[in-house]
Amino acid sequence: MRNTAIEKIFQRASLVGHVVEDLSFANVNPSRFRAELIGRGDAPQYKDEGFFVFSNLREGGYTLKITGERLQPATFEVEIPAIPPERHVFLEPAGDSELIVIARTVEDDAENVGGKKLTFDPVILTRQIRAGSRVVSDSLPPDADPAATLAATLEAGEVSSARVMNADGLAADSVVRFIRDKSVRMRLDPYYIFESPITRVAGKVVSQQNAERPLAGARVRLTEVNDAPVNETDVHGLRVFTGQDVAGGAIVLGTEKDISALTNERGDYNLYFSNETLASHKITDGTVQALDNANAPQKVLDVLEDGALKDKVFRGRDRFLAALREASGRKKLGHEVLLKFQPLILEHSEGFVRKLTLEATLAGFEPASVSASISTAERKVVNFELTKS
Repeated sequence: MRNTAIEKIFQRASLVGHVVEDLSFANVNPSRFRAELIGRGDAPQYKDEGFFVFSNLREGGYTLKITGERLQPATFEVEIPAIPPERHVFLEPAGDSELIVIARTVEDDAENVGGKKLTFDPVILTRQIRAGSRVVSDSLPPDADPAATLAATLEAGEVSSARVMNADGLAADSVVRFIRDKSVRMRLDPYYIFESPITRVAGKVVSQQNAERPLAGARVRLTEVNDAPVNETDVHGLRVFTGQDVAGGAIVLGTEKDISALTNERGDYNLYFSNETLASHKITDGTVQALDNANAPQKVLDVLEDGALKDKVFRGRDRFLAALREASGRKKLGHEVLLKFQPLILEHSEGFVRKLTLEATLAGFEPASVSASISTAERKVVNFELTKS
């Protein structure tokens, strides 16, 4: 009887999940989302910090669906093992709570014998990644023992370098994943209102035979950036996608959920890209010439020629505008004059995206592809009409 009781205990477990919002990585309050196991009536327990727990689950496979206010629905296949570790299973979607970058340089870390220091394009972290977090790369062996880990915490704010332990083999130009925790990152739906401008493509997919009929469940996917194909790299089991900026440099676009979206019951979809990927700016000679042609005062041109501004890459509109204000202060350009010419400066600063190509697919219909020009931080509407196959 005792053995039977023990067996029953170990055949049951809890499924634990933690839900955060895309971009901000802030906890999603339970009032904004719902977690359900398809085909089962039992509800989870919710915690204010964005956690949910399904208790007393038997061994086997489950389909978990998470929906929420202004969030794109997400579905996960979950396996509860016969003898779960510590009697609970954490939902841990690969790529969801990570910083993914391309290593620009890699060198030995003078402060950390046996470690490496890598640099990457500046990004803004909204949540820190603690020292000891796992680090993986397509240039590191998947079965390395001990595994590579972050040697020093990456604090919230702008970061462009990291120190890594046990990273022999880490190479420049490789894709690197810094794994923060086991959170589920929920993408934002077509009706979400962003606080600041972001490079975004949204639209509707309908039937060509009947334009009044929206097509739900169609997948809209980014296939090209600036006339270059979106490339896929396997990084320890995670498909990471990269594109090309206007200068031909590789940029990280994210995982599958970042480059594709499903249409909802109204046929609407929403694709957007963080300010660190497709919303960067740079003042060039062309910017100065365009403002000169628009009869901008010499003081405005002096600001654009500022050594801390011209030909520098600013990852994100907010950082670009902050640098513009600082240069204006140094050149004693009045605030009202700056505001007057700021739209022209934004328009003629070199963006890192000029053209996107997207493809819409749905079972029973012919695929459709659309290319569209787009500017940094612009919201572009791209609609599709699919023909029955």
